[in-house]
Amino acid sequence: MVVGEFAEDADVVIIGGGPAGYACAFAAAQHGRIATIVDPQPTIGGHCLHDACIPSKTLLTAIAAASAPGTPAVPHTPHRPDPAALAAWIERCRKKLGAGLEAAARSHNVTIIKGTARFLDAREVQVAGEHVQRLRFKRAVICTGSVRRPHPVLSDVPGVVSPGAFASTPTDIQGPITVLGHSAIAVEAAAIAAGLGGDTTLALCGDRLLPDVPRALVEPLEKQAPFAIEAGDITTPPTTPLIVDAADRKGDIAELGLDATSIECVNDWIVVNDRMQTSEPRILAAGDCVGSPLWAGAAMARGRVAAETIAGGHAAWDPAAVPSVIYSDPEICWTGTHDREGATSLVVPWSFSGLATAMRRAEGRTMICWDTQTGTLLGAGATGAAACELADGFTAAVEMGTTLQDLADMVPAHPTRSELLGEAARQALARS
Repeated sequence: MVVGEFAEDADVVIIGGGPAGYACAFAAAQHGRIATIVDPQPTIGGHCLHDACIPSKTLLTAIAAASAPGTPAVPHTPHRPDPAALAAWIERCRKKLGAGLEAAARSHNVTIIKGTARFLDAREVQVAGEHVQRLRFKRAVICTGSVRRPHPVLSDVPGVVSPGAFASTPTDIQGPITVLGHSAIAVEAAAIAAGLGGDTTLALCGDRLLPDVPRALVEPLEKQAPFAIEAGDITTPPTTPLIVDAADRKGDIAELGLDATSIECVNDWIVVNDRMQTSEPRILAAGDCVGSPLWAGAAMARGRVAAETIAGGHAAWDPAAVPSVIYSDPEICWTGTHDREGATSLVVPWSFSGLATAMRRAEGRTMICWDTQTGTLLGAGATGAAACELADGFTAAVEMGTTLQDLADMVPAHPTRSELLGEAARQALARS
């Protein structure tokens, strides 16, 4: 018998073990389906765990700690973390979090196959790993994430790395470095490069830094960023020895063999409806591979929608707000909208916060946006120390259709920075 000659029957095959993939698998299991994850990494967790979110936040935390006198988080030279210690710390985080996810998979009776999957047709995938095998599925969910889309001027340019490769392999940087892009990924890569000793320039490849975030929340970062910021696109390759290309991304779908299916793709993204269904009836897709918003939280939510769809439920992707978090210094978070017709906004400085003042971080600010006719909160955000921890509270307020009066009447926790949401609402009501 030839290896892989006969296909094994499978219920729900999930290709990719990142946030969308494992969230989909766990939810599918809770609905009584038998889920199988196919992923090539040592543990599930995807780009988020192995290359992106966890390595980058580990580095940014260590850089901040090394810069704070008397509070070293890892061995470091003055004001600079030690790259070898950082690499070891990242690996420990990977292993611990990966082991936790694999334990969760076992508790849900989710099977994990180490390998890469390729569609043979709309009913079968071939998995190449330690052994080659075929899986004949009832349903499949593509959750392969996204990868760097190379900037057009960087073809055949040496020294170009992706943000994930840069964050997951920290080195002691000597000399100049260029980071391309204007997104959260680009900002964090630039902050890491500067923190590791690089003379860093963030080339925006556009006119605005973080264009989806209100300008009032981005201004403090522009004023105190530890790297230079250059607006405008680039027409020739940067001359720095190291270039981090964070300018654009695309779905990680090139090796899936989608030509063997009728799945529709546009500009390297899989097209889905609000229930995560593709144009192929038995195959769904979720997470970064279906396009913006490219946030791990959104990927998990989409993965759960896909599982609900498979189980015959009625869940749909229709959020009122998706939080954006930028782990810069200062941190920035934003959720909801700020540019809708009939909307207005207000900014409250953190000098109103006793806690921020006590922390010597009163340079922050909180912003709200509301509908002038109904008083309904449309968006909220903050810039400042640990601002990202406020994002879920802001998102809940927007999702629940909270009004300015609701926020103004809420009894706050004091002293906190979150209480400025109510202060902003009272100022807005006084203004109207």
